[in-house]
Amino acid sequence: MIRNIDEILRIVVNKYRKNPLNWRFLASRDRYGYLDFLISHSSRGWKIKAWPLNPYRLVGLGAELSVTGDLRSFLDSIPFTFGIRELPSEILKKTLKENPVKLLDILAKTRPVAEPELRDNYVLIKGPLLGLAKPLEGLSSSQRELDRKLRIELEKLIHKKYSDRVRMYQ
Repeated sequence: MIRNIDEILRIVVNKYRKNPLNWRFLASRDRYGYLDFLISHSSRGWKIKAWPLNPYRLVGLGAELSVTGDLRSFLDSIPFTFGIRELPSEILKKTLKENPVKLLDILAKTRPVAEPELRDNYVLIKGPLLGLAKPLEGLSSSQRELDRKLRIELEKLIHKKYSDRVRMYQ
């Protein structure tokens, strides 16, 4: 079932709060220039196709999908999981000054938290969100079909609600 991006993100946030471990978050652009996001947790995933309305707001649609087969293998091959992590600010400063590349290793070893505490001398880091150079059009025919449906429905939504902005670029 195709849903609004806000509905999907509410579902994802609620599920993350229940279990913040083993999430993956990927982003890319499709061949039409739309943003694609793939969020996964265990055997469930959500594909979102979006268009930036402005630098702070996306218009988008998405759907839930099963994470099995080649998609599961691909996601499991990604060494970093997405999450909110609490990191002592001194460690962050020292790492960024001495060896910024090491920050990914530190984050990979830091357990994601569901409800971060706002503590003195700590920073909250979200991520990593992995950007892919190639489009996330799917590893199977059903994923390609979902991608096509999302693109068509997103274009309808954009032309209906934001036709004035679309005309600026034609």
